[in-house]
Amino acid sequence: MHLFYYGTWLMGLLSLFSVLAIYGSNRRVIRDLKNIPAVKDKWLQQFLLEYQRNVKDDAVIHNPAVYLTKRMRGRKIGPITLRQMKGVSWYTFVLSFLAAGAGALWLRRTGPERISFPVLTRDFPAMGLLVGSTAVMGIALLLIRMVISMGFQEEVIETNLLDYMENQKGDSQKVVQIEPVRQNSNSKAAKAAKAGKTGRRARAKAREQEQLQQEQRLKAQKERAMPDRREQDKDTRAEKVEERIREAAATDERYSHLLNKEEEAIVKDVIKEFLT
Repeated sequence: MHLFYYGTWLMGLLSLFSVLAIYGSNRRVIRDLKNIPAVKDKWLQQFLLEYQRNVKDDAVIHNPAVYLTKRMRGRKIGPITLRQMKGVSWYTFVLSFLAAGAGALWLRRTGPERISFPVLTRDFPAMGLLVGSTAVMGIALLLIRMVISMGFQEEVIETNLLDYMENQKGDSQKVVQIEPVRQNSNSKAAKAAKAGKTGRRARAKAREQEQLQQEQRLKAQKERAMPDRREQDKDTRAEKVEERIREAAATDERYSHLLNKEEEAIVKDVIKEFLT
């Protein structure tokens, strides 16, 4: 019987803690919306930075309400999304009543029992204690939900964000820059992230330097190859001119005196001087 009784209280407390966690998360977002340049909530900061990039890139959002609803589904409380946390609050609330109902059925089959506590000197009827605890806990949880009004909080968040999106739309000059959240430099996560960024920058810089050196080597090779090509072109043109002169001297008696070796050397020098 103690199992059903304590299980009822455990489920009720889990439901209470999840409701308070959702309330605290919504309250932080609403507080940050009043001071947008210094946003501390991680989800809100990411949302505003993403929207500012869209504004600067002139990206068109055809349905801001749907866009905002999808982004709000991604809100997290620790490792759990806000939607999952809402499910936990309702499931544990229902499970607390199921545990109480199972305890009542157990008592009907086994007969009346009494529950004692180590701190108290007296014991209590199990059925009355179980029913009374379940009723008080259920009413308290429902009243807490009504008082904190999580649905109203979410409407306030959506309204403020839609107003922000409407005011910033189409005018990238008025975009308020979001100040990033300052992280503890002593934390291992911050050091690891910083080391990762430094390593990526070093690798990128090394790749750029290697590419620059490769381009310089290719340029130097081209420059060295250009004089050789020019010399080859000059020699080729000189050979063609000499060949034409020989053909003319062989076919015409007026140029026959140029066939001796001394005159041929003179012609070669003249041709080279002309081509240079």
